[in-house]
Amino acid sequence: MAHHTNIIAANICHVEAMAHIFQQGQKPHHERFPDIFGPADNVQAIISYMRGFLKPRNPFREQRNFAIVWQDEGKVGGYLLYQLYQTSNIFYGKDHWVNFVEDIAVDESVRGKGVASQLMDYMADVIEDCTPCIASANVWRGNEASEALFEKYGYSALSKTYYRTNQ
Repeated sequence: MAHHTNIIAANICHVEAMAHIFQQGQKPHHERFPDIFGPADNVQAIISYMRGFLKPRNPFREQRNFAIVWQDEGKVGGYLLYQLYQTSNIFYGKDHWVNFVEDIAVDESVRGKGVASQLMDYMADVIEDCTPCIASANVWRGNEASEALFEKYGYSALSKTYYRTNQ
């Protein structure tokens, strides 16, 4: 495993900074897709969402949620939330690992400095021994930076996700 000096497991002390970064990252989605996304200003809901990735997990459950942060001099500059679990089902076959990137966001003050790549590198190292593994993420239309990031890590678009809202 590579040395990741700026990456640590997220904990409750990081939640407020993560919520702020979430708001920055989600704002364009909320503006582009107002029928899908609610407003990005419900800080309590965002914090509750983040805490869901920090709860201690029962070691006998297969699903694991993970939250990691990138920080420099104690300041959080980005985070990655992902799910990793082993499954045996009709879609993936017997005993496959599934890794899903739930969310990745980088603070505006450190964008373009490789923070997202460092977070992805860390996650890639974590799942390296989870074979076979199907890794996936959902990237919203118009998010070229995320598309480029996932393509850099060998992800490719295999499907489209369709949405319909009834208002």
